[in-house]
Amino acid sequence: MNDLRFNLSHISAGTIAVLVGYTSSVILVIHALTEMGLAQWQVNSWLFALGLIMGITTIAFSFYFKVPVLTAWSTPGAAFLITAVQGYSATDVIGAFIVCGLLTFISGLIRPLALALQRIPSPITSALLCGVILPICLSGFTQIETHPIMFLLLFSVYIITKRFMARYSMLLTLLASVGIALYSNTLNTASIHMAMPTFYWLTPSFHFQPIINIAIPLYLITMLSQNIAGFAVLQNFQFKVPVRPVFLGTGLVNMIAAPCGIFTLNLAAISAAICMNDDIDGKHSDRYKAAICAGGFYMLVGVWASIVVAIFVSLPDGLADILAGFALLTTLISCLFNAFSSDEYRESAILTLLITLSGIHLLGISAAIWGVGVGLCHFKLMQSRKPVLIAGR
Repeated sequence: MNDLRFNLSHISAGTIAVLVGYTSSVILVIHALTEMGLAQWQVNSWLFALGLIMGITTIAFSFYFKVPVLTAWSTPGAAFLITAVQGYSATDVIGAFIVCGLLTFISGLIRPLALALQRIPSPITSALLCGVILPICLSGFTQIETHPIMFLLLFSVYIITKRFMARYSMLLTLLASVGIALYSNTLNTASIHMAMPTFYWLTPSFHFQPIINIAIPLYLITMLSQNIAGFAVLQNFQFKVPVRPVFLGTGLVNMIAAPCGIFTLNLAAISAAICMNDDIDGKHSDRYKAAICAGGFYMLVGVWASIVVAIFVSLPDGLADILAGFALLTTLISCLFNAFSSDEYRESAILTLLITLSGIHLLGISAAIWGVGVGLCHFKLMQSRKPVLIAGR
């Protein structure tokens, strides 16, 4: 029988993993949910559901496999939703979330499908993510024209903390944002109170366009930028987790809980690595306890959802855009490097990026789908033009 005693390093690693993952992207999730037209109390409810579901699944997977399996929402997926949900009803968007979960579930049932996704060149998918993330980063930096003092203050905090305390840079930048809000008297402290959120269920509707333009790109982004990266991190630390039950489990939970606000449920990558280092526990087989602690902290943060949302919706105009831009900088740098570091994929990647950035909706299909499609077709065409070497010549 496994010893379930926890030490301080398990608790601290689990807490830090959630703080790093949560504070670096919660602004994107809140931004995406408000773009759906949700009221503040509905956003509270959905963040509560996200915290609860991520906590339960993290604890369940980690305890069952005895491996630090951290689940999370998709940060690139949340960034994609900020613009993708515009023009669609909330019920249509929920229907797309369910289809996204269904596609993940099917990926667990049909092994060739998961393998086919892995064969999509990573420069193409990175270029897609660049096209999604770049406008959000630009929106943050253009605030220097309208809010120069606020931007320079936050930028200074971000750069200094990135230099000396990189792991906590976004957390400290968030705290500085709250300070700015308090100083400018925009923070509505009267609305900040500890109250247990209630579940808000939104009945889904299913239509062709949101399924094509939201569900499929969200599925591709989540699978390629989160799940595959999550498995790569596990392998890097010599942890073995079967792919099928993870896809089946996260897909099923995503489908069931989507009407409560679960837009994606996937493996964490960067934040999960915090629970896998040698510093956590000298015994490799006991590091899963750090992920279990992370699951508990996920649920605790979910209970605090009303406080988190009240703070973010009270931020001064433009500040949320600045935070979102900073939060995605590291991801953007990584995507740009991966997209354009190889000569073989460079032209295909730039086509994917430009088409995704264009925002076209040709034949009712979004720019993200066109971008990936054109990028893949271009790459295959260029490959077919390469001369075939004949043996002996």
